[in-house]
Amino acid sequence: MSSKPGPGLAMEDLVAVRRYITEDYSLLDGALRALDMEKLNELDAHIRVATFGLAALPSHRGPVFRGAELPEAIVAKYRPGLVIREHGFVCVTANPALRFPGNATYVIESVNGREVELVADSSVEREVVFFTGTRFAVLGLERDASGEAAIYLRELPDERLLRGDAYTGAADADVLVALRRSRQTREAMAQRLRFAAARPDKYGAPIGIDDEGRYFPVPQGTDSDTT
Repeated sequence: MSSKPGPGLAMEDLVAVRRYITEDYSLLDGALRALDMEKLNELDAHIRVATFGLAALPSHRGPVFRGAELPEAIVAKYRPGLVIREHGFVCVTANPALRFPGNATYVIESVNGREVELVADSSVEREVVFFTGTRFAVLGLERDASGEAAIYLRELPDERLLRGDAYTGAADADVLVALRRSRQTREAMAQRLRFAAARPDKYGAPIGIDDEGRYFPVPQGTDSDTT
């Protein structure tokens, strides 16, 4: 389910979103995730304008997916009950037929993620982008018979960014059941349909965990357990 685009879509803002999802994702997310202040100062205008562009695009409410190749030590950090925060933007797909290389699949309940099909090269990927600083609750970590991990997250939405109908979140247990069902549907669909992500590296970083294997800090006053 998605909301309608916001009023006053500015071309400059949309161009910045398109540049991010097609060319500059490594540059922007690399600086944001590394907290490279020199690069962040250089990229500040680009990040701000891209953020404005995302804010004007439709929000996506429902399951989204992302795949990655993650070391076991990183996978094990996704403990149910944990609240994590990602410094970079987070690219995901709402298309259950889209496949990623790797040993781990994120299955995420989106509330504020923005649909970027309007400026994407192709609508097939049904790409959704979460804002920088988005928090997620870890609902579950499971492995199938092949050893592939499924990491279940729910977005903890910033109420200032909410669009569309009022958000009344379901209980974590109910969200987890729905996400498991979405993953089962996705796996069944894979027997008939399969599309490879055009830029798999865009989806590969571990959400909420930096390149050194450390949790990004969660602001005080929020539920977290990042020890």
